Amino acid sequence: MPAVRLLVSSRESLVGDLLKSHLPGSEFEVSTVEAGAELVERALRERPGIAVVQTGHGSSNVEAQVAALKSACPDVRIIVLSPASSPEDGAILELGVFYYLAGLWQEKLVQVVEAAGRSYRCREGPASEKDR
Repeated sequence: MPAVRLLVSSRESLVGDLLKSHLPGSEFEVSTVEAGAELVERALRERPGIAVVQTGHGSSNVEAQVAALKSACPDVRIIVLSPASSPEDGAILELGVFYYLAGLWQEKLVQVVEAAGRSYRCREGPASEKDR
């Protein structure tokens, strides 16, 4: 079965580095993009199964980015990371994200991405003839 594409949108490299070092390369193909307008452009080009989007730390208009990502790639599993739970994040949750992690998300992120990968693979079904 082909690796699930994972697109990480963050202003800091910690998130992408963490996932690259903890996820098996045979199961996940991790790429990173700086938060902002390039997120949707890259998602349209790469067609990820999972997108990790980090809020806070200077991230601009995450709600609009998540909405645009959902519209452009409706099947993508979106995981939102937030430094702390806030009322503003409620609007992001209303967009139908796969998972929302606030606070000390580093400990759980790999587990959540692995679960999103299983969910994505279930949607894909058995490997097609061209993948064999």
